[in-house]
Amino acid sequence: MRGAKEFLLFGLSLGLVTGTASCGSKSEAQKTVEQETKAARERAKQAGDEISDKVKNAKPELNKAGEKVGEAARTVAEDAKAAARGAEDGWEKGKQPLVNLNTAKEKDLVALPGIGPREARRIIAARPYKDAHETVKRGALTETEYEGIQNRVTTR
Repeated sequence: MRGAKEFLLFGLSLGLVTGTASCGSKSEAQKTVEQETKAARERAKQAGDEISDKVKNAKPELNKAGEKVGEAARTVAEDAKAAARGAEDGWEKGKQPLVNLNTAKEKDLVALPGIGPREARRIIAARPYKDAHETVKRGALTETEYEGIQNRVTTR
């Protein structure tokens, strides 16, 4: 029995020594993982700071570009309004007679501002009209198209 006891004690001693050594290497591994994690976090922070700086530097340029786009849009809108007024003034100066939506031919309808052959055919297909705005109610024209010609058309 003595041999078995000695063998058991030797085995337990060996286990304790191995476990201790193992724990020691785990501790080293944990330290290495912590160091690597800390280094990775620092690199990520530095990268984030760099990106943040680049975004801060880009914002003024983006704002300037946005202002230029806004100015261009306002200019285009003003030019479009001026062109529409010019067309309206030209129409008024020419003293064109009102176009009767119930009897006008396609070529007469196409002469109206904003009305092309497709719109003219829709107007003709939806006849007769009691009033000019009925072109919108029946889907022959959009509200915007109608607004462009409302002072130039009649149904009588």
